[in-house]
Amino acid sequence: MKEYKNLIVSKKDDNLGLITINRPKVLNALDKLTKEEIIEALGEFEEDKKVRVIIFTGAGTKAFSSGQDLEEIKGMSSDEARNWISGWEILDDRILNLKKPTISMVRGYCIGGGFQMSLYMDIRIASSEAKFGLPEVNQGIPCICGTYLLGSLIGLGRVAPLLLLGEFISADEAFQMGLVHKVFPPEDLESNTLRIAKELASKPPTAVRFMREWKARLMNRSFGMTIAEERKVAREYHSQAFGGDETKGAINDFLKKKTK
Repeated sequence: MKEYKNLIVSKKDDNLGLITINRPKVLNALDKLTKEEIIEALGEFEEDKKVRVIIFTGAGTKAFSSGQDLEEIKGMSSDEARNWISGWEILDDRILNLKKPTISMVRGYCIGGGFQMSLYMDIRIASSEAKFGLPEVNQGIPCICGTYLLGSLIGLGRVAPLLLLGEFISADEAFQMGLVHKVFPPEDLESNTLRIAKELASKPPTAVRFMREWKARLMNRSFGMTIAEERKVAREYHSQAFGGDETKGAINDFLKKKTK
């Protein structure tokens, strides 16, 4: 396997691909390079005929991913925000349109863009200590994709507190909502995730691919809106947010608090 700067890419039992986001010092935050490397690693696994299932996780025990690396976007202009959202769209589409099933193995925080990325995956398996949330509102950042995906999974009534208050939910709450497939004690998370992945890898691959394609079609239309239409709204809202001082100020305030 190729060596990456921000990822550890490996194989388990020859037919399981493992992508580990390897930026533990920043809680596995996602910057432009990391997203580009994930796309490249997915290409490697898609071309490998032996790999049947792709597992995502984060390095260390503190986070699957804390989402967007705010240092990268703190001074963005309106036009730069549009391009930034387009970069997320490319990553999300790559995951959604894979021909092989995906599993996210979640330890610690799975929030913001990291949480939204995991929603494009087929199965989410969490440590009992995991936390999920969409705190973008606290930094003045719109969260459009989160609404679109979560609304179709758990209903708008449950989505509103997550989006408007930036609340975090526990792994057990996420399980009760149907956001995660299974919850295991931290020490048992990896072994059970691999067990489930092996079971999935044993299924006839053509049938699995057809089911993934059907799921993608279902996800592509929710609330009478396609993903393409939702993304048009997302680009516009983010462009407007970063065109003013409010979002920049909120991001800078957050980053200052982190350094204290």
